[in-house]
Amino acid sequence: MRYSTLLLLAILFSLFYSCKSSLNISILRPASVDIPKNVKKMVVLNNTLLRNKTSNAVVEGILTGEQLYGDKNASLACVNALVRGINNSKMYTATYRGEKEVLNFDNSVNWDAVKEICDKENAELLVSLDFFDTNSGLGAKVLGGVNQVAGTAHFSIYFPIEQLLISDFVVTDYKATGAASPSLHPLAVINDAVVKSELLVAVGETVGAKASSEIVPTWIWVNRMFYIGGGRELRFTKHLIRNGNWDMAEQKLMELTGSIKDRKVRKANYNLAMVKEAQGDLESAIKYAETAAFTFNDKHAAAYLPILKMRQNDEARLAHQLQPENK
Repeated sequence: MRYSTLLLLAILFSLFYSCKSSLNISILRPASVDIPKNVKKMVVLNNTLLRNKTSNAVVEGILTGEQLYGDKNASLACVNALVRGINNSKMYTATYRGEKEVLNFDNSVNWDAVKEICDKENAELLVSLDFFDTNSGLGAKVLGGVNQVAGTAHFSIYFPIEQLLISDFVVTDYKATGAASPSLHPLAVINDAVVKSELLVAVGETVGAKASSEIVPTWIWVNRMFYIGGGRELRFTKHLIRNGNWDMAEQKLMELTGSIKDRKVRKANYNLAMVKEAQGDLESAIKYAETAAFTFNDKHAAAYLPILKMRQNDEARLAHQLQPENK
């Protein structure tokens, strides 16, 4: 009897989840930082190198067992990835300047230094990597097991024309190291140190790429659920949706909204919301999601609505960021 009950529950669970599917769609996410309209070029500094030159940094590396040049190489990978991400956006150009102190002894901004750097590079904006630190959980002795390399960076963005600190933000990202060798044999230790060095550079690149999405709009993939169970018509639209045939999928789903069965109408409205989002029509997507949620009590539509409304707010901000400078 117990076996039959478990089997029935398994079948019901399988049927429930077989009624839904998902796919990824790409969306353009706005930058977190609003860059002034007259900015065309940025200059990027790596001022973590100033910190790493100090004797304290060397002593810290020896005491903690960290690689003396691990964070340096990671920070260089970070700024290079940041410059690459900015240039790939086609909205601005960016160049790497190296290092230059832009703060006074009291940590106030030396605007003369900022302006001088920007003038030399013919740039309107200066981005400074002020701090970069990695924490891998691995010191001089390489331990066994799965470990994780974390990279944390602090950036400051200066606008010298108005002597304005536009933003300062922190970015953190991670890389799994996999299993390190538990052996303390010299060759094993050297091999693990090489792997660790490569991972530090890799985490620096991921942090830099993530930082660029703070400054420029970025295309990302998001996952969306849609209904496939509930009749032959919904199963047919599954293939249209998966192939990105949005117009035909919309046409077939619109036909289903005239069904006499509430279940079909509910699912058709939800799927229409997802299709309209994929088409870029967020206003219609919200309308269909509201119908599914409020008229037919669809819990998935109720959860989907805040996402769509957040995207609508993002679209307004994105339109402002992409709007060209007024002449």
